[in-house]
Amino acid sequence: MPCYQRRIRPPHRRHYDWHGLRRGEAPFVLLQHTLSGSGRSAVRESSHMEMRTGQTLLLSFPHDNRYWLPRARAGSFSGCA
Repeated sequence: MPCYQRRIRPPHRRHYDWHGLRRGEAPFVLLQHTLSGSGRSAVRESSHMEMRTGQTLLLSFPHDNRYWLPRARAGSFSGCA
């Protein structure tokens, strides 16, 4: 499986929402780059941040973090875990 995969979520599709404590117990990191659109990220639910086109996110798992696309938005991103 290639490291980078481009994924597009149209606004009418299933909500994209990943919580770092619900992705299993095996440790890994995720590097995700926003190609278009925008998403939201949070660490420990205390600091929310908008991830815009051209920004990259590095998350470690398992950890209390979250990345999601608001329901009304489409997004295109690539990632490597």
